[in-house]
Amino acid sequence: MDPDSLFAYGSLMFPEVLRVLLDRVPEQIAASASGWRIIGLSGRVYPALIPGDGVVSGYLLTGLTREEWRLIDAFEDPVYDLRSVALTDGRRGWAYVCGDTSELPPIEWEIDQFRSQHLAAYMERCAAWRQKYESRE
Repeated sequence: MDPDSLFAYGSLMFPEVLRVLLDRVPEQIAASASGWRIIGLSGRVYPALIPGDGVVSGYLLTGLTREEWRLIDAFEDPVYDLRSVALTDGRRGWAYVCGDTSELPPIEWEIDQFRSQHLAAYMERCAAWRQKYESRE
């Protein structure tokens, strides 16, 4: 597996978010993973990937640099674990998977709802986070 391949299934699917966080949009290859589902996280606008019956569609982000990986890893919520996941086409990709699912309520997450109701404010939060991150570096 390429160490630079990230399976994005939520907010990192949006080029606008990637541009704010990374100053560029890495190559995005359509991909899917079987045996997973996406749920909403209580009090958060972004989703979580958990084991389940289903196929999750997303993008494989390739060509990420070490610094971009450090930045994304610092950005991601501590509720996630970075794990290798099998994709339906035989490739593998790293994905931020929700580690402890024992107390997660079954909240559905809809990408179109995120886009229409939360994306603009989320991008502002990402920009503020990035500025704070860079001031610590």
